Parts: sequence; C-alpha cells; structure tokens
Amino acid sequence: MRTPAGAETDAPNFLAQYPELKGKRVILFLGRMHLMKGLDALARGFAAIAGRFPDAALLVAGPDIDGSRGRMASILREAGVLERAVFPGMLTGNDKLAALRRAGLFVLSSYSEGFSVAVIEALACGLPVVISEECCLPEVAESEAGFVVGAAGDQVAGAMSALLSDDGLRARMGRNGRKLVEQRYTWESVAQSVANAYRAVVDRGVGLGGGG
Repeated sequence: MRTPAGAETDAPNFLAQYPELKGKRVILFLGRMHLMKGLDALARGFAAIAGRFPDAALLVAGPDIDGSRGRMASILREAGVLERAVFPGMLTGNDKLAALRRAGLFVLSSYSEGFSVAVIEALACGLPVVISEECCLPEVAESEAGFVVGAAGDQVAGAMSALLSDDGLRARMGRNGRKLVEQRYTWESVAQSVANAYRAVVDRGVGLGGGG
C-alpha cells in the first residue's frame, strides 16, 4: 500500500485532535459500530487486560449504526476504563490513514462478517490483527499475520495481550501481513489470480473437447 503524499504529517495533526492517545499504544477498531461487529467482545477483552497494560488505549472509529457505542461505553465504564477509549466517529481520507499509522494493532471480533476491507487496509499498513473466525480470513493465521480467535472477550483479550507483550511478535506479524496483501490483494495479484482461473477453465475445456 503506497502512502499518500503528505501523510507523514498526518500523525501529529491527528494527535492534536485526540491528545488522549499521545504516548499510548493504540488498539484500533475501524468500521461500522453495529451489534454484529462484536464490539462487546472487544470491550470486555480490553477491560480484562487494561490493568496489565496501563499505556494501552482503544480507538473505536466509525459511525454508530444501532447504539453499539453506548453499549460498549457501558461495559468500559463498569470496568473503570472508559477514559481510555476514544470514539472519533467516522474517519476518512488522511484522518483514517493517520489512525492506521498511529495504531499498534487492529481488532475486528465480528459475530458475522463478509469480506472486510478494513482488515486488509490494516494489514497493508503493517498492523498485526486480531480477528474472529467469522471474518473468514484464515490466511491471516496461515501467514502468521495475526490471531484468528473466537468472538469472545477472553479469546480477544488473550490475543491482544500476546501482541502487547511482545514487540518482536508485533513487528513480525506486521511484516507478514503486509506481505500477504502484496501477494494476494493488490490489483496485480488479483488480476493474475483471475487470469489463472480463466486459463485453468480453458485448459479443462480443451481437454474435454479433445477426449470427445
């Protein structure tokens, strides 16, 4: 993923908007805030590890579709860690890129998910990811680009804790994620996959015709 011109200056501007994140290790969610996104699992997972990682903060970015922000805030408030969560609403353009650049890891603990562009964007930016099995991206685990877990607070907590505890693991998974995107999800790699699929179909057709 190529960094847009001027993006290098976005991080300081972003921190000026959200000073609560300065000096923090940011756990990022980016997407629609909806019940199916498993934000309750993320909130419970963060609450479980917050005491162990006092420099960790949650950045939950996206439009609130169904009141999920309030439900998530209630869980965090009950755990005494609501002040360590930032809800900027929907981020686009350079603000979105700055959030990805500022984050240390990305979490999507959905209960149901189609193909997630947000996960691919996070991987392209070199972020290790924690995703649920329902995200249907087993290649994340296969490529050691992050953790694929059940959509439950304790499993999300365990994966986040493993990443926050090990700088080397985060860096290695981040590199693997970027490589995964380059190999499978760039326009060039997708075009090559489609061309290979068509070629295989044509070759099978030729074989069947020749056998008639």
